[in-house]
Amino acid sequence: MRMKERKGYWKSHSFATVFNQMFDLSPRMDKILNFRDATNQEICKRLEIREPLLMQQEPMYKNEHKLDWGCRPRSKPLAFIESVHDLPRIKVEYTNIIDWSAKGQIAAIFSKKLVIWTPNTEVTCAYCALYTTGIAFNPAGDALAMATFTMSRPVLRLLNCLRPNVKANVSQMKVFPHLDTDISCLAWHSSGRYIACGLGNGQIMIIRARDFEIMPGVVGPVHYYRIVMVKFSATSKYMASTDESGRLYIWSWNANGELRPLTAWVSNEGVASVFDWHPWREEEIIIADTEPVTIAVYHVASKQVLSFHRRRNVDCLITALAFNKISGELVVSYAYPRKY
Repeated sequence: MRMKERKGYWKSHSFATVFNQMFDLSPRMDKILNFRDATNQEICKRLEIREPLLMQQEPMYKNEHKLDWGCRPRSKPLAFIESVHDLPRIKVEYTNIIDWSAKGQIAAIFSKKLVIWTPNTEVTCAYCALYTTGIAFNPAGDALAMATFTMSRPVLRLLNCLRPNVKANVSQMKVFPHLDTDISCLAWHSSGRYIACGLGNGQIMIIRARDFEIMPGVVGPVHYYRIVMVKFSATSKYMASTDESGRLYIWSWNANGELRPLTAWVSNEGVASVFDWHPWREEEIIIADTEPVTIAVYHVASKQVLSFHRRRNVDCLITALAFNKISGELVVSYAYPRKY
């Protein structure tokens, strides 16, 4: 088979149809995914989507065969298991109970303990961590924010000196007596100066890291259910948050630490969506509905869906997804609950 390279996306030149015929694929059961455009350009050509997205139940698009997204794939896109970690009694009630630092350390909450280790080494630290609801390393990887829920009040701590045989130093701690709900998730601003806290009652707090003072409130609507995830974009120009009902907000961030809502995305099934920001394209975010499996690349500034994929059969659901920070490849974890 000879293919002529032309401008545009490979799907727009019927390559998908050719591949289906060559490999005897069934369009209803099998999918072909490509993660770069035919010309290897850094900036993808904007698709012809005219409708602005303010509040949507599912992405608006004209021709699903022309939708695709790009990255820098490896010459041999293979993955292998480098190490296996047995995680007994790990907390499952919260989403921010495991984190990987910029210095290569992994932190996780196991029942009543905070365990920090370095992969492929025997360096392990363990600390008492009762009632922990979330952890997050700062961008430099030398401090860990830890949220707990003690005596019906949320508490936020900042831990330093996370090394073996050295007692962890709590450089900052604050109890929030005016709140009667837990801090359900955490996210650091890329500057390391602020921490975004999602709460069990749907509120969002912005905390200044140096003194744990609460910044001015969020401007605009808030979630009405427990927030399960908050994440900043590559340079923290935007922030996204999602709750248990499946409602996702995209916010703009200003220099004063204020958030203003830009877009609301509502899951079809009323279950929490999963998402991740592109590692170098500030305006692009991947949003996935867990059931049925739906993945969309959304451009924040233009309010357009650039790429879209939906699995027509409902035999699986997405449990997590994340971008490879170096190549931009998308890693998706899914499960088949109906088979067990």
